[in-house]
Amino acid sequence: MTETVLISGGTNGIGKGIVKALLKNGFNVSTFSRDKNKTELLNEELLDYAESNKLLIQNGDVTDETSAESIVQNTIRNFWQIDILISFQAKSN
Repeated sequence: MTETVLISGGTNGIGKGIVKALLKNGFNVSTFSRDKNKTELLNEELLDYAESNKLLIQNGDVTDETSAESIVQNTIRNFWQIDILISFQAKSN
């Protein structure tokens, strides 16, 4: 069975690099950002990079309990499990 990774902060920098590496190595990847523009740009960038059923990009805020629960539930609904959690969220002012 394919492992599923939930990664916060996967829309830019090191996080985005990890998302790409995980997809290249066959993982299911769910990532999210507070910034809707960043999630849309990542989705466009990865359209040809990964099979659509291997990637879930969401808008959400890890500091908001309801949002965080929604992210987790959507990931499980999509991939049936979460095997690995990677956290790269940025500090907000």
